[in-house]
Amino acid sequence: MILLRILAALALVSWLVCHVGLIAGLFLRRKWLHATLSIVLPAFAVHWGWSMKRRAIVWLVSLGTYAATLTALRLTD
Repeated sequence: MILLRILAALALVSWLVCHVGLIAGLFLRRKWLHATLSIVLPAFAVHWGWSMKRRAIVWLVSLGTYAATLTALRLTD
């Protein structure tokens, strides 16, 4: 149970860091509108930032891990 909570926290932190990285990458590529909208609509960050494949893949894996651990935590309670 404790390990699942730690994994969920790590996945969430990883997702947040990667999301900020995607937004920063969009700003640096001068895609101002996409970067600004990605702050409000996080799902579009991956779509618009797909040229940064590593960041986008880590974003997806982190979000999937977070969702899976939250589901596991709810099922074990």
